Amino acid sequence: MIEVDRELGDVFPKARKLVYEFSEESSEFSGDELSTLVQCTGLDALDADRVINFLLYYGVLGVKRPEEETQYIYDVNYDIEMLRVRIRKWGHSTKYVVNPALWPALRVKK
Repeated sequence: MIEVDRELGDVFPKARKLVYEFSEESSEFSGDELSTLVQCTGLDALDADRVINFLLYYGVLGVKRPEEETQYIYDVNYDIEMLRVRIRKWGHSTKYVVNPALWPALRVKK
C-alpha cells in the first residue's frame, strides 16, 4: 500500500495519500462514487479518470458486473485496455472493487 501510494504521488502529486481515502469505505464503488472519492483530493474529472486508470493498472482496483467475479489487471495479462473496454461496454453496471489484499490495512467494509 505504501509503495502504491508513493508511485501514485510521483505521477500525480495531488493524489498523494489517495489510497488512504479508501480507508473504512465499502469494497465496491459505482463509477460516480469512485470519481467523487478521487476528486475529493482536489483533482479535476480528467485527472480523476487518469488516477482511476492508474489504480486499475496497479491492481488496487478491479472491475465487475453484478453476479460475476471481479477482474483485476493480472486476470487480463496486464493489458489495461481489456479492463477499459469492459468498463465502456458494461456502462453503469460496472462496479469498481478494492483489491482484497488491501482490505485489512484499510479496514475496508465487505
